[in-house]
Amino acid sequence: LAGVAFRQRSTALEERQIAFLATQEAQRERAKADSSAAALAVLFTEADSLQKIATISAAAERQQRQLALASRDSAATERERAEVQARLAEMLRDQAITARDTALKSQRQVQAVALAIKSRRQRQLGDNTLAALLALESYRFDELSGGQFRNEAYDALRKSLNRLTANSGGPIALQAPTALITATDFSPALGQIVVGGSDGSLYLMGLGSANEPRLLEKRPGVVTATAFGPAGDLLASGGGDYLIRLWRLRDGSKDPEILGGHENRISAIAFSPDGGGMASGSAAGVVIFRTLRDSNQGSILGRHTGRVLALAFHSRGLTLASAGADKKVFLWKLQDSGSIASSDTLNLPATPRALAFSLFGDYLAVGCQDGATRLISLPNGRVQTLRGHQKRVNAVAFSPDGNLLASGSSDKTIRLWNLQKLADDPIVLSEHEASIRSVSFTTKGDKLIAGTFGKDIVLWLTSTSDLADKVRKQVQRNLTLEEWQEFVGAASEYPYGKN
Repeated sequence: LAGVAFRQRSTALEERQIAFLATQEAQRERAKADSSAAALAVLFTEADSLQKIATISAAAERQQRQLALASRDSAATERERAEVQARLAEMLRDQAITARDTALKSQRQVQAVALAIKSRRQRQLGDNTLAALLALESYRFDELSGGQFRNEAYDALRKSLNRLTANSGGPIALQAPTALITATDFSPALGQIVVGGSDGSLYLMGLGSANEPRLLEKRPGVVTATAFGPAGDLLASGGGDYLIRLWRLRDGSKDPEILGGHENRISAIAFSPDGGGMASGSAAGVVIFRTLRDSNQGSILGRHTGRVLALAFHSRGLTLASAGADKKVFLWKLQDSGSIASSDTLNLPATPRALAFSLFGDYLAVGCQDGATRLISLPNGRVQTLRGHQKRVNAVAFSPDGNLLASGSSDKTIRLWNLQKLADDPIVLSEHEASIRSVSFTTKGDKLIAGTFGKDIVLWLTSTSDLADKVRKQVQRNLTLEEWQEFVGAASEYPYGKN
């Protein structure tokens, strides 16, 4: 028993020792675990710190990026502001230049008019040479202002030239050998005028006073309409006998062809641009077109409800315009055979009495009963109304270069409109003794031939540059320094000697 007890005690001691060792081992493991936990805590702390640092860095980077974007936007805004300011400065500069040019133009126009008035005063005082020199200065300032065709400068040149020469500045009046003129037309190709009279006579006249008029016929009644063909080889006249007489001037025949078809007196005649067709209108309002290959009776295009007052062909094709007392203008588009391809109607506020197509056919000028000349744009139908005549407009014509429009009126004046500057006042030609019946330009456009309701055919020079050249050839000196200072220098932008 004692041995058993000893062994049990020994066993118990061993177990206690083992338990103690296990306890120490457990403490060592706990200590390791605590140390690991502390290390992990440190690591977590460091990770949190790094995360915070990363967050702060990202925030700083975002802030820097935002600052960079803001800086870029600010730079773009500044650049756009600078561009706007540059454009504004350029616009202001252009406005300043335009204002300066406008002021300079106005100053030159005032100077041109003032010099024309001074020229007139010197003519009244009898110093024709000084008057001519001042007229030349007026013309120069008018050119510099862009006017190029101002009434005062033109009048000063023309009247000065008339004082220096034997009325070579115009107007030149030719006496028609008829009784009263009832119909006229001018052929630029021939340089001749056809004149029909109230006594039934029909004459061909040259532009020079030395040319003897040539009598073509003397028909019963009144000659009511005349027209030349475009090449000058055809001439037609109509009268109160309802017949048209057609002369082929280059055939040498003295006898005209007699063309019928109308049932009332002939009131208007016009030839097509190629000379192969002819249109005629009557007091009954009937418009007839015929081809001249066979001189047939023609075909009726249409009817106005009043008298046909004017006819005109488009310069580039078979488009015919007819004006009637019914306040309508018909536009007929014809085929080569003379049949109608299409037609259009223009309704006007006043009776149209005269028609003319522009050089390229893009405008139709219409002289009207109310004293206005209406310029109709054919592409879009826009109407510009030119006013100034006190009575009805009986005749209109475009210059060959298309820059001028002449209108003749029953107020005994002709107005020359500058089509490039319609806002400018026209030149007024007023030295006529009777109402204006017809107006025509010569081939070069430097002269205008006007037929009247009296007995005169009047020739006008229409080029201010030609007038200026003629005046220069007549004066034998320049302005003296004293004359320059008195009449020009004070308001001139040019020094003496540059005139």
